[in-house]
Amino acid sequence: MRRSALAAPLVLPLVMLASACGTEESEGNNGPDPSPSPAAGWEAREASHGAALPRLVVSAADSGAVHVIDVASGETAGSVEATGPALLSAASPSGGQVFLVQTGDDTVQLLDAGIRYTAHGDHADPDHVEPALVEGAIEVPEPSHALVHGDHAAVFADGDGSVSLVHVGDEAPDELAAEATTPSGTAHQGVAIPLGHDIVASRADSSGEVTGVQVLTEDGDVEAEFDDCPDLRGAFAPDSETALFGCSDGVLKVHSHDGTWEATKIDAPEGGGEDARVTMLAGAPGAEQVLGSYSDGQVAVIDTAAEEISPLDLPADFVTLAWDPFWEQGLVLTSDGSLHAVDPANGEITHSTRATGEVGDATEDGGRAAVVAGENYAYVVNPTTRELAEVSVGGDGLALERAMTLDFTPRDLAIVGLAELGGHEEHEHTHEEGHDHSSDSGEGHDHAHEEEHDHAH
Repeated sequence: MRRSALAAPLVLPLVMLASACGTEESEGNNGPDPSPSPAAGWEAREASHGAALPRLVVSAADSGAVHVIDVASGETAGSVEATGPALLSAASPSGGQVFLVQTGDDTVQLLDAGIRYTAHGDHADPDHVEPALVEGAIEVPEPSHALVHGDHAAVFADGDGSVSLVHVGDEAPDELAAEATTPSGTAHQGVAIPLGHDIVASRADSSGEVTGVQVLTEDGDVEAEFDDCPDLRGAFAPDSETALFGCSDGVLKVHSHDGTWEATKIDAPEGGGEDARVTMLAGAPGAEQVLGSYSDGQVAVIDTAAEEISPLDLPADFVTLAWDPFWEQGLVLTSDGSLHAVDPANGEITHSTRATGEVGDATEDGGRAAVVAGENYAYVVNPTTRELAEVSVGGDGLALERAMTLDFTPRDLAIVGLAELGGHEEHEHTHEEGHDHSSDSGEGHDHAHEEEHDHAH
């Protein structure tokens, strides 16, 4: 795997580096007890020639400020000012475009994080530039999500239920604009995923209560409707013909078979309690087992082939999760600040480490915790402590490597500029090949989608 760094870091106004301390890593199944790991500082790390040099994008909770940080050095590559506080959605982890979804300001903007590479013989050398906002914006009432699949992103607007489709290319466009805007019926807190030439979106009744899912054409024609998903929250597309949605009573699997859309309900197990339900979903492209949030102290392993949901106990309350496509595992953050690696195929926690201090409820200004995966590392932001932490990820465990304290409360986190999965060297651990690692699939790379309206997203 590639490891990367820049020259020695500068002293920055954006962050205050934390004092260096050692870390400890512990592992176990369903009950690891990770030792506390104070912040480790953010020393620069050398990069091999031609290695990818990714950047982290962190938005502020109390303003439109969006900061871009070079991962290797910890230096701020640049900052931009969006219209308002933004949720982040990377168009592609290997690219440099990030959607800035600003629900309270009725707008979506696009950040060009400045990722550039120049071909040099048999490799490409980083030639990054200063980040900048792309001209233009998608102005719709209360945009809540921008979900990317394949070469399109679907922006859902809660204020009128419309879906705006945006083409996602290798390079940032000269101007951000929607290719098409499709109505979904009525205003509601919803979500949409572009699949091929269709859009799979939530549907609601006349009162705005979400009842299920509908498949739409770009012109707004309804191809299919499925009502068996009350109180829909959370969505994930494991492939170009399948979408999964979290329901109050299980998970709805919507699948295209020989041109006909079908739906299968995966019922939640009995005895889960009033609050036990799936609201977040994450997994590998093509995988039959995916992860979902479930209850305060559990995640759900969802077997889409066997049509079963199996709760997995956590050692502390659940906060958020992400999928790590590089090591093919889930990454789950719990309220004690620990990060856990979860193998959905075996339904067990394989490794754990303390990544940050305790994670409290969402801050009053909208700050939230987030996790993203980046090759040999995972990154965590904690709004309670304002920490940004780097955790090394490998076959032998997790370990806190570096950390910094931000001088603002983070709203969201994204990573860009990663090497494409298909171009990676073999991992040190063995794993089955055959997953779709093509660069045109954006699902599974970023932090999982969760409904912003009801959770500390």
